[in-house]
Amino acid sequence: MGREILFKAKCVETGKWVEGFYYKSPFERHGTTSRIIELYGNENQKRYVDPKTVCQYIGIDDNDGNKIFEGDKIKYNDSYGQEFSFGEIEYQNETGYPAFEIEPRIDCDSNGISYIMVEGCIKITGNIHDDGEV
Repeated sequence: MGREILFKAKCVETGKWVEGFYYKSPFERHGTTSRIIELYGNENQKRYVDPKTVCQYIGIDDNDGNKIFEGDKIKYNDSYGQEFSFGEIEYQNETGYPAFEIEPRIDCDSNGISYIMVEGCIKITGNIHDDGEV
């Protein structure tokens, strides 16, 4: 089975999150050309989305089975029973190692997300594009 490449973004018509495949349309509508194609069995829905809210699925689910996307706010701990910490999922490339990472970074010998998924638990608490504090 291959890697699942998905995106989510806020629909400009409804303000709700939509999930599917991202592409730029040659046509503009509602002030944007960015679209998400939602898949429903054999039916597809094409939604115009706010390009500032486009977030890529990182290929990992949290401990509740929810897909983790770039821009998600999370709480996590490790197997040593530490108190929960909070962070955000970001795409980082400044070290020459392009990867999704937890910000602020975790002091460990590997990718912070991988470390937490093996050693502890992670739970999505919100997204940077949603209103309100988490």
